[in-house]
Amino acid sequence: MSYISPGEKSILLADLIALAKSDGVVNFSEMTYLLWVAQRLGVNQSELETLMSRKPSDFDNVSPNQRLEQFHRLLNMMFVDTQVEAEELEKCRELAYKMGLDRAKVDQLLSEIAVNPQVMVDLETLKSKFERK
Repeated sequence: MSYISPGEKSILLADLIALAKSDGVVNFSEMTYLLWVAQRLGVNQSELETLMSRKPSDFDNVSPNQRLEQFHRLLNMMFVDTQVEAEELEKCRELAYKMGLDRAKVDQLLSEIAVNPQVMVDLETLKSKFERK
């Protein structure tokens, strides 16, 4: 993983937290995934708990590649509890739009997931979908 500033780490984790909370419950598997991502980003559990009580920030200083990686983490967060809820899809859409991702491509992918919630997309496939014109 390339260098990510502390502010970027906070932004990335805050959006994952918002998605985990979108159905009203942060369950064990979602919390485990949050802890795993935080650890990969070098954020300790205490910092994660602090972030869980904050609002998400802007994506102005986050590279396009990091935005797609974050979108991929958001998709994984939806799948981690083996249930893709409508609220999670909408929150994921909202966060993807906020990141400035192509709305048509986000809508198409989330529509495919809504029809078949077992469709998981690996990071490279996701990147290629968003790089195509």
